[in-house]
Amino acid sequence: VASGRRRGATQTPRRASSTTSRSAQSSTATASKRSGPPAVLNTKDIYEPLQEDLEALRRDLARESGVQYTYHVFTDMTIHQLGTVLPRTIAELGSIDGLPPMKVDRFGNRILEVIGRHAAEAKSAQEAKTVPERRRMPASLSSGAKR
Repeated sequence: VASGRRRGATQTPRRASSTTSRSAQSSTATASKRSGPPAVLNTKDIYEPLQEDLEALRRDLARESGVQYTYHVFTDMTIHQLGTVLPRTIAELGSIDGLPPMKVDRFGNRILEVIGRHAAEAKSAQEAKTVPERRRMPASLSSGAKR
């Protein structure tokens, strides 16, 4: 081969692959579209119970829709993203991977209802954990009081 090319080297060049996965890129892009984080709570307090309720909702939606496989409603990855992002509005729900506009229109209110219920429970639990502000001791009882 006189030109220095290998035989069969007329294939189209490959795209340069990046080190981040497509899902990581899309979740980063999703996060950058938002003006701020939707949740003000510690999400680890509600993550597991919320995951369980979202899975139950997915089963119910599949049954109601006549779908044999629950992952046709939405995938485990979508449930994971719902549990970590905690969308509060239909617009935020539309930014979740695996929830196209048709599914947001069809199931969005029920998904937000489940997320909102867990967020409210976590918020009330978080408020119950806060320690009330310390009262100041009356000046007459303090050690530096004048007599």
